[in-house]
Amino acid sequence: MILILEIILTIVVWNRGWKAQALIPVGAIFVIGFLIGLLGGGSPEVLQNAVFIDILGLVALIVMAITGKNPVDNKDSVS
Repeated sequence: MILILEIILTIVVWNRGWKAQALIPVGAIFVIGFLIGLLGGGSPEVLQNAVFIDILGLVALIVMAITGKNPVDNKDSVS
């Protein structure tokens, strides 16, 4: 369920102007999740940390979706 929400938020963030930078939180979540599973993700403490990291990734995507990325306006720059 959280993965579906992350994918939807990534699409929203991509369309809000972040483009490829929208993939950074999702990529980090996948890599950290893979490492947690590889290094022994069976204990409850490790799983709690994994859920916490997943929630932090969701928060990052939500903040990116809300703020959007301001395009650089070159009208005021001196050439």
